[in-house]
Amino acid sequence: AIQEMERAIKKLGGIDLAVLGLGENGHIGFNEKGSKIDEGTKISALDPETIVQNKTLLRDVDFPASAMTLGLRTLLSSQEALLMVSGESKANALADALFRPRQFVEDCPAITLRHMAHTGKKVKIIADRAALSRCDI
Repeated sequence: AIQEMERAIKKLGGIDLAVLGLGENGHIGFNEKGSKIDEGTKISALDPETIVQNKTLLRDVDFPASAMTLGLRTLLSSQEALLMVSGESKANALADALFRPRQFVEDCPAITLRHMAHTGKKVKIIADRAALSRCDI
């Protein structure tokens, strides 16, 4: 399934728009902490926090411990990214992703969006006031 996904993306000419959410721990698209910037589509072991947060949202669903996700390399190949963030519980992760210095993407995978922007690709963020509460803007 992983190789099929990568082939399909390539065959269709790449990803025009990656629509992403932000996890409380800084993950995007289930690329959890520890994800490498050079990874393509993969099976990602989900952080226990991510599982608990999603179980809270999806009460009647037995949430899995892993998920197939477009890897950070695949996301970086997108022409444009749209990140949607809501809630105060995501405020620290959004501030980290946008402003706080981090040495490695592995610490906060959402920093990948900075890499996209630095290469001239469009990155748009839609966030509510609560999610922006720790950003100095």
